[in-house]
Amino acid sequence: MEPDKRFCVHCGKEIEKDVVFCPYCGKKQPDFTISKDFKTEEIKTNNNNLNKVDTKEVQRKNRNILISMAVIAVFVIIALIYLISSFHSKPTISVDTNHVKITGTNTTGNLSGKTSANTNVIAKNYDGFTGNIKVKSDSNGRFTLKHLEASATYKLHAKNKNGSSEVKKIKVGAIPSSAHTKLTIKGQDEFGDLYVDKGTKSIKVSGTAPKGSTVKIEDNQDSYKVVKNIRIGKSKKWSAQLEDNGQTSKDLMYTTFSITSKSKGLLESELHEVNFANDNYGKSSEEQANASDTNNDDVKTTDDDDPTSEDKTALKKAKIYAKDMNMSKAGIYEQITSKSGDNMSTTEAQYAIDHVKANWNKNALATAKNYKKMSLSKQEIYEQLTSKDGDQFTSDEANYATEHLPN
Repeated sequence: MEPDKRFCVHCGKEIEKDVVFCPYCGKKQPDFTISKDFKTEEIKTNNNNLNKVDTKEVQRKNRNILISMAVIAVFVIIALIYLISSFHSKPTISVDTNHVKITGTNTTGNLSGKTSANTNVIAKNYDGFTGNIKVKSDSNGRFTLKHLEASATYKLHAKNKNGSSEVKKIKVGAIPSSAHTKLTIKGQDEFGDLYVDKGTKSIKVSGTAPKGSTVKIEDNQDSYKVVKNIRIGKSKKWSAQLEDNGQTSKDLMYTTFSITSKSKGLLESELHEVNFANDNYGKSSEEQANASDTNNDDVKTTDDDDPTSEDKTALKKAKIYAKDMNMSKAGIYEQITSKSGDNMSTTEAQYAIDHVKANWNKNALATAKNYKKMSLSKQEIYEQLTSKDGDQFTSDEANYATEHLPN
């Protein structure tokens, strides 16, 4: 359409823009004009507004995309660092405690801790032979070591293909008294033993033990032969008549009977003894030399007719080491005098060694059987039995043990 033309608002024909009546239909035209500049400016304004809105929306979307990408990148970097460290780093290890306490009726201890995920944790007993334990941590790195031996010390570390962690030293406490069967003897002393008046050769011994338990009485002079088993009933009481047959060796001060009790699910009670004064003792003309320690500040003479309470304590410990732990004579002496053991004087230890009654061959054999379970050869067992750093049995005792090992 030409610039000086317009259309009739009634018939739509093209007419001059200044005419008042349409030459085709004769009808009057409205009195207004549309400015070309106005229409152009309006279009430009609308286009500018649209451009501004589009630009802001694009900028907002772009900003959101950049933020999302940055967050994803951070997580990816953290994951990569974790993976790299887990595949290329030595494990670390921590434990809940360095001193494991055994409680209740348990006889072994448990220890929990944390290391790297799915990592081996090894606990080695300080003795180098028994009680070594190996477990694997879970996906969170947690682990639990079970059945740690009482009164033992362990070296603990974690290990993976990249190396080993630092070593942790773990100590396990003693078995609590609550894990042992209870036993009492009427008239017992502070150590749980009964000493019969001199000249008395027969006595009725009585005491208490848990219902359902069994009280066992052994003759120490006859290789700990069981002379009586007593089943405990509702009254929880027991009694037995014991006699000294007068056949005890002149080298022993007492004729001794050992008494213990045992309930199902519990350990045997602590060892109790009934001691008759041995009339044969001291009839030999052989004299024993006085012992003294190397520092001369703990010198004392032992009167075997009147042993001190320390002598009795040492002897009681020696009997436990011999009967329950199958130790050698030299091993018992070292345990009693050692600062890391009972820390008693050499005189007290010598008294115990001179008066303890044990079958040393039997002890050597029992110890050798434990080594056999660890797949040691007979020669290795013999060396361990006789070693000064080992069990300290004599050559004859070690030979007896290796010769009598079951196939």
